[in-house]
Amino acid sequence: MVVAYWSAISKASLNGPVAVDAGGLAGDRQADRKNHRGVHKAIYAHFQSNLDSLARLVGGDELDPGTIGVNLAFAAGGNVAFDETTAALGDRYRIGTVVVKVT
Repeated sequence: MVVAYWSAISKASLNGPVAVDAGGLAGDRQADRKNHRGVHKAIYAHFQSNLDSLARLVGGDELDPGTIGVNLAFAAGGNVAFDETTAALGDRYRIGTVVVKVT
Protein backbone atom coordinates (compact mmCIF):
# COMPACT_ATOMS: atom_id res chain seq x y z
CA MET A 1 0.00 0.00 0.00
CA VAL A 2 1.34 3.42 -0.96
CA VAL A 3 0.53 6.31 1.34
CA ALA A 4 0.73 9.78 -0.17
CA TYR A 5 1.68 12.74 1.99
CA TRP A 6 2.51 16.37 1.46
CA SER A 7 5.63 17.95 2.93
CA ALA A 8 6.61 21.60 3.24
CA ILE A 9 10.20 20.93 4.36
CA SER A 10 11.82 22.64 1.35
CA LYS A 11 12.00 26.41 1.63
CA ALA A 12 13.14 29.05 -0.85
CA SER A 13 15.98 31.31 0.31
CA LEU A 14 15.27 35.02 0.61
CA ASN A 15 17.51 37.96 1.41
CA GLY A 16 16.04 40.88 3.30
CA PRO A 17 13.21 41.50 5.74
CA VAL A 18 10.28 39.09 6.06
CA ALA A 19 7.13 39.81 8.08
CA VAL A 20 6.62 37.69 11.20
CA ASP A 21 3.46 37.13 13.23
CA ALA A 22 2.41 34.71 15.97
CA GLY A 23 2.12 31.93 13.39
CA GLY A 24 5.56 32.34 11.90
CA LEU A 25 7.10 33.89 8.82
CA ALA A 26 5.00 35.40 6.05
CA GLY A 27 4.84 33.03 3.10
CA ASP A 28 6.12 30.03 5.06
CA ARG A 29 4.07 26.86 4.79
CA GLN A 30 3.73 23.82 7.02
CA ALA A 31 2.10 20.55 6.01
CA ASP A 32 1.22 19.73 9.64
CA ARG A 33 -0.06 23.01 11.09
CA LYS A 34 -1.09 21.38 14.37
CA ASN A 35 2.49 20.45 15.29
CA HIS A 36 4.58 22.86 13.22
CA ARG A 37 3.03 26.30 13.47
CA GLY A 38 2.26 28.65 16.29
CA VAL A 39 3.74 30.90 18.92
CA HIS A 40 6.12 28.26 20.29
CA LYS A 41 6.99 26.63 16.96
CA ALA A 42 7.17 29.51 14.53
CA ILE A 43 10.78 29.85 13.29
CA TYR A 44 13.37 27.14 12.63
CA ALA A 45 16.85 28.67 12.84
CA HIS A 46 20.39 27.33 12.44
CA PHE A 47 23.88 28.76 12.44
CA GLN A 48 25.50 28.78 9.00
CA SER A 49 28.56 27.00 10.44
CA ASN A 50 26.34 24.02 11.37
CA LEU A 51 24.85 23.97 7.88
CA ASP A 52 28.37 24.03 6.39
CA SER A 53 29.37 21.06 8.59
CA LEU A 54 26.26 19.14 7.52
CA ALA A 55 27.05 19.85 3.85
CA ARG A 56 30.52 18.36 4.30
CA LEU A 57 29.03 15.29 6.01
CA VAL A 58 26.79 14.58 3.03
CA GLY A 59 29.58 15.21 0.54
CA GLY A 60 28.60 18.62 -0.71
CA ASP A 61 30.26 22.01 -0.77
CA GLU A 62 27.20 23.99 0.19
CA LEU A 63 23.77 23.37 1.69
CA ASP A 64 21.04 25.91 1.14
CA PRO A 65 19.30 26.39 4.51
CA GLY A 66 15.88 25.99 2.89
CA THR A 67 16.73 22.47 1.77
CA ILE A 68 16.22 21.17 5.32
CA GLY A 69 13.44 23.53 6.31
CA VAL A 70 15.52 26.25 7.96
CA ASN A 71 13.72 29.61 8.11
CA LEU A 72 16.60 31.67 9.49
CA ALA A 73 20.35 31.10 9.14
CA PHE A 74 22.84 33.09 11.20
CA ALA A 75 26.25 33.81 9.70
CA ALA A 76 29.34 34.36 11.82
CA GLY A 77 30.38 37.93 12.42
CA GLY A 78 28.37 40.88 11.27
CA ASN A 79 25.87 42.09 13.83
CA VAL A 80 25.05 38.65 15.26
CA ALA A 81 26.04 38.80 18.93
CA PHE A 82 25.87 35.06 19.60
CA ASP A 83 26.79 31.72 18.06
CA GLU A 84 26.21 28.02 18.68
CA THR A 85 28.76 28.02 21.51
CA THR A 86 27.01 30.79 23.46
CA ALA A 87 23.28 30.42 22.65
CA ALA A 88 21.46 28.47 25.36
CA LEU A 89 17.95 27.16 25.91
CA GLY A 90 15.70 29.96 27.09
CA ASP A 91 17.85 32.77 25.67
CA ARG A 92 15.90 35.52 23.95
CA TYR A 93 17.17 37.62 21.07
CA ARG A 94 15.71 40.60 19.27
CA ILE A 95 15.84 40.33 15.48
CA GLY A 96 14.40 43.49 14.00
CA THR A 97 11.08 44.00 15.79
CA VAL A 98 10.68 40.34 16.80
CA VAL A 99 11.94 38.66 19.97
CA VAL A 100 12.82 34.98 19.47
CA LYS A 101 13.51 32.39 22.16
CA VAL A 102 15.92 29.46 21.89
CA THR A 103 14.06 26.20 22.52
